[in-house]
Amino acid sequence: MQQFRKILALVVLASAATFVLAQDESLGDAARKVRDNKKDDVQVNKDDAKELFQSMNKIMTFASADSGFGRRTAVNHKMLGRPDVEKHFNDSLQEEVKKQRLAESQVVLQKFGLLPGDFNLETFLEKNTAKALGGFYDPRDKTMYLLNWIPLDRQKDIMAHELTHALQDQNYNIMKFEGWDPKQADASTVKMSVDDEDGERQTTRRAVIEGQAEVVHYDYILQPYSLSLSDGSGALELIQDAIRMSYDNAVVFKIAPRLLRDTSFFPYREGFNFELELLKKGGRSMAFSTPYSRPPHGTHEVLQPETYMSGTHVAPVKIPDLSSYLGSAYEAYDSGSMGELDVQVMAQEFGIENDVYTVARKWNGGAYLALKKTSHPKDQPMTTSDLALVYLSKWGTEKAATRMAQIYLDALGKRVQITEAPTITTHDCEAAKCPTALWEAHLKTADGPVNLEVWPKATLLITESLDDDMVSKLRVPLLAPPTKKGAAAQVKTPYGTDELAMRLYDDSRFADLAESVAAEIAAHAAERLQKIH
Repeated sequence: MQQFRKILALVVLASAATFVLAQDESLGDAARKVRDNKKDDVQVNKDDAKELFQSMNKIMTFASADSGFGRRTAVNHKMLGRPDVEKHFNDSLQEEVKKQRLAESQVVLQKFGLLPGDFNLETFLEKNTAKALGGFYDPRDKTMYLLNWIPLDRQKDIMAHELTHALQDQNYNIMKFEGWDPKQADASTVKMSVDDEDGERQTTRRAVIEGQAEVVHYDYILQPYSLSLSDGSGALELIQDAIRMSYDNAVVFKIAPRLLRDTSFFPYREGFNFELELLKKGGRSMAFSTPYSRPPHGTHEVLQPETYMSGTHVAPVKIPDLSSYLGSAYEAYDSGSMGELDVQVMAQEFGIENDVYTVARKWNGGAYLALKKTSHPKDQPMTTSDLALVYLSKWGTEKAATRMAQIYLDALGKRVQITEAPTITTHDCEAAKCPTALWEAHLKTADGPVNLEVWPKATLLITESLDDDMVSKLRVPLLAPPTKKGAAAQVKTPYGTDELAMRLYDDSRFADLAESVAAEIAAHAAERLQKIH
């Protein structure tokens, strides 16, 4: 067992990226050190690269056998330096478009309290993004890129991960699987309704892709010792526990909101754990094949793999077209799903420890509509006070719905000035026949009125910055949506019905930052495993 633990330490060390944060060092400080030293950190010269790429065939053969993905064609490959990587990612999305998307996400996240009101996401990414990638596969040009500042002895392990992405692409078309279409990225619309049943699934397919690649990555490192994650040797449980403990205790994102931390973890930690659960339940076929024919529906099924394996899907919550009720005072600014990851972050940030299990795990669907006042000048930046909000959600029990309402209510005082204290009323009547809300709270803030209402069938309706007359009009279509769809009012936006937090990955800098987080986590896991032996 002691020898096996030493092997595990090597496994996690091999998955670490190019820098580790000191106890009192921010990610930004580490990034600046990387930039200052970039002229001296070339680890792989041209001769090394040539020899390294000669091993591609052997590694790809292993990845194909381990995953079951068939080899369709050779994979393009290239070694890059730091300037090449920066240019590659800067060319992938125009800067102005990127900033506009980020600003739109930020104000909605702040309206929900998922980001502090004074937090600037653009500034944070500019200061803290470090190019700490180990390597990457780009499905647009079908090329695996290795990076010349990564130590030579780590390159083959990275190749196992990235060549798995190449095999995924050859067999299932990664861009199509993730639902990414660059031709439509700037032309999508937000509707005055939420009714897309497929949008929520697209947000979590990244977790499948990264989780599968991590399984192959670890198996490749373990294979010289005749071990694998599925051989019953205990490798799966020990690696899973070590990585989980490192995520729980790692010093990461000291100055970052919980939302950014947990969202950056998601594809790597939850995606890996999701794939491991499938591997234990149904072997390689379930772990590597089934998710493409039956992708997980939202973060809910990744966070709770048993729901995915049982085929018990949560019906999407729909918001009907509200144009005729809202009139000309508002136009749609953003709409989408509030998934289990979103409410989990909210429960952890504003609730108590047990709320993750008694509230977030009772999530049964959620959708929101952010409304922009038509009187807002187009040349002025949006703030939370310029937005109205409709949030409709369903829960496993009325108790969970009420507790979520209380969490939301408690959070309001931490992000906006309360100008009139809440009035809370509970109605004692039979839920099925109750003509009014079972529980309701009404208050006023500097941004306008806030109403929180728990209705029968564990339905929670929250509105912000809409007056009482407007809320009265909206209750009927929201609580009993009409069967016919009205004409949806539309405005330009890059978003559809994807879960709110996972949209951060639309910005390549956040995806890059998530890689940096994974590097720190791996380093902490290695330290923990080294202490064991």
